[in-house]
Amino acid sequence: VTEDAAAAIEARPGLEALARARHARALIEVRDLRAALAAATHAVQLIGTPAAAEGGDEEIHYTHHLVLGELGDPQADAALARAQSSVAVRLASLDEPAWRASLTRLDLYRRIAAT
Repeated sequence: VTEDAAAAIEARPGLEALARARHARALIEVRDLRAALAAATHAVQLIGTPAAAEGGDEEIHYTHHLVLGELGDPQADAALARAQSSVAVRLASLDEPAWRASLTRLDLYRRIAAT
Protein backbone atom coordinates (compact mmCIF):
# COMPACT_ATOMS: atom_id res chain seq x y z
CA VAL A 1 0.00 0.00 0.00
CA THR A 2 1.40 3.38 -0.98
CA GLU A 3 1.70 6.16 1.57
CA ASP A 4 -1.09 8.09 -0.17
CA ALA A 5 -3.40 5.08 -0.09
CA ALA A 6 -2.58 4.41 3.55
CA ALA A 7 -3.32 8.03 4.43
CA ALA A 8 -6.62 7.93 2.54
CA ILE A 9 -7.66 4.74 4.34
CA GLU A 10 -6.64 6.14 7.71
CA ALA A 11 -8.69 9.29 7.06
CA ARG A 12 -11.84 7.20 6.41
CA PRO A 13 -12.15 4.54 9.11
CA GLY A 14 -15.54 3.41 7.80
CA LEU A 15 -13.99 2.42 4.49
CA GLU A 16 -11.12 0.73 6.26
CA ALA A 17 -13.64 -1.20 8.34
CA LEU A 18 -15.43 -2.40 5.20
CA ALA A 19 -12.14 -3.41 3.63
CA ARG A 20 -11.14 -5.34 6.74
CA ALA A 21 -14.53 -7.08 6.87
CA ARG A 22 -14.20 -8.12 3.23
CA HIS A 23 -10.68 -9.34 3.93
CA ALA A 24 -12.07 -11.37 6.83
CA ARG A 25 -14.62 -12.97 4.48
CA ALA A 26 -11.79 -13.99 2.15
CA LEU A 27 -9.87 -15.43 5.09
CA ILE A 28 -12.93 -17.48 6.09
CA GLU A 29 -12.94 -18.96 2.59
CA VAL A 30 -9.34 -20.16 2.96
CA ARG A 31 -10.09 -21.34 6.51
CA ASP A 32 -7.67 -18.96 8.22
CA LEU A 33 -10.15 -18.34 11.00
CA ARG A 34 -7.71 -16.80 13.47
CA ALA A 35 -6.72 -14.12 10.95
CA ALA A 36 -10.37 -13.70 9.92
CA LEU A 37 -11.33 -13.07 13.54
CA ALA A 38 -8.58 -10.47 13.91
CA ALA A 39 -9.67 -8.64 10.75
CA ALA A 40 -13.38 -8.76 11.61
CA THR A 41 -12.81 -7.66 15.19
CA HIS A 42 -10.67 -4.75 14.02
CA ALA A 43 -13.45 -3.77 11.58
CA VAL A 44 -16.01 -3.76 14.40
CA GLN A 45 -13.72 -1.63 16.52
CA LEU A 46 -13.28 0.85 13.69
CA ILE A 47 -17.01 1.39 13.19
CA GLY A 48 -17.26 2.18 16.88
CA THR A 49 -15.36 5.42 16.33
CA PRO A 50 -17.22 8.68 15.70
CA ALA A 51 -15.34 9.29 12.43
CA ALA A 52 -16.55 6.03 10.92
CA ALA A 53 -19.99 7.14 9.75
CA GLU A 54 -19.49 5.69 6.25
CA GLY A 55 -22.29 3.14 6.43
CA GLY A 56 -21.88 -0.57 5.91
CA ASP A 57 -22.21 -1.47 9.57
CA GLU A 58 -24.55 -4.30 8.66
CA GLU A 59 -21.91 -5.95 6.46
CA ILE A 60 -19.25 -5.57 9.13
CA HIS A 61 -21.41 -7.02 11.90
CA TYR A 62 -22.61 -9.84 9.63
CA THR A 63 -19.02 -10.75 8.77
CA HIS A 64 -18.14 -10.73 12.47
CA HIS A 65 -21.12 -13.04 13.02
CA LEU A 66 -19.85 -15.42 10.31
CA VAL A 67 -16.36 -15.62 11.80
CA LEU A 68 -17.63 -16.10 15.33
CA GLY A 69 -20.04 -18.75 14.10
CA GLU A 70 -17.26 -20.64 12.32
CA LEU A 71 -15.34 -20.62 15.60
CA GLY A 72 -18.36 -21.79 17.61
CA ASP A 73 -18.30 -18.59 19.67
CA PRO A 74 -21.61 -17.90 21.43
CA GLN A 75 -21.16 -14.17 20.67
CA ALA A 76 -22.07 -14.93 17.05
CA ASP A 77 -25.75 -14.40 17.86
CA ALA A 78 -25.06 -10.95 19.31
CA ALA A 79 -23.10 -9.98 16.19
CA LEU A 80 -26.02 -11.13 14.03
CA ALA A 81 -28.43 -9.09 16.16
CA ARG A 82 -26.23 -6.01 15.58
CA ALA A 83 -26.29 -6.68 11.83
CA GLN A 84 -30.07 -7.02 11.88
CA SER A 85 -30.39 -3.83 13.91
CA SER A 86 -28.17 -1.98 11.44
CA VAL A 87 -30.39 -3.15 8.59
CA ALA A 88 -33.52 -2.01 10.43
CA VAL A 89 -32.01 1.42 11.12
CA ARG A 90 -30.93 1.81 7.52
CA LEU A 91 -34.32 0.81 6.14
CA ALA A 92 -36.13 3.09 8.60
CA SER A 93 -34.00 6.03 7.49
CA LEU A 94 -35.37 5.81 3.94
CA ASP A 95 -38.57 7.74 3.22
CA GLU A 96 -39.11 6.27 -0.23
CA PRO A 97 -40.72 2.78 -0.18
CA ALA A 98 -39.09 1.87 -3.50
CA TRP A 99 -35.64 2.49 -2.02
CA ARG A 100 -36.45 0.35 1.01
CA ALA A 101 -37.73 -2.41 -1.24
CA SER A 102 -34.62 -2.29 -3.41
CA LEU A 103 -32.35 -2.63 -0.37
CA THR A 104 -34.27 -5.65 0.88
CA ARG A 105 -33.50 -7.37 -2.43
CA LEU A 106 -29.73 -7.05 -1.88
CA ASP A 107 -28.02 -10.39 -1.31
CA LEU A 108 -26.45 -9.17 1.93
CA TYR A 109 -29.78 -8.04 3.36
CA ARG A 110 -31.40 -11.32 2.34
CA ARG A 111 -28.65 -13.33 4.05
CA ILE A 112 -28.97 -11.26 7.23
CA ALA A 113 -32.75 -11.68 7.26
CA ALA A 114 -32.54 -15.43 6.59
CA THR A 115 -30.02 -16.16 9.32
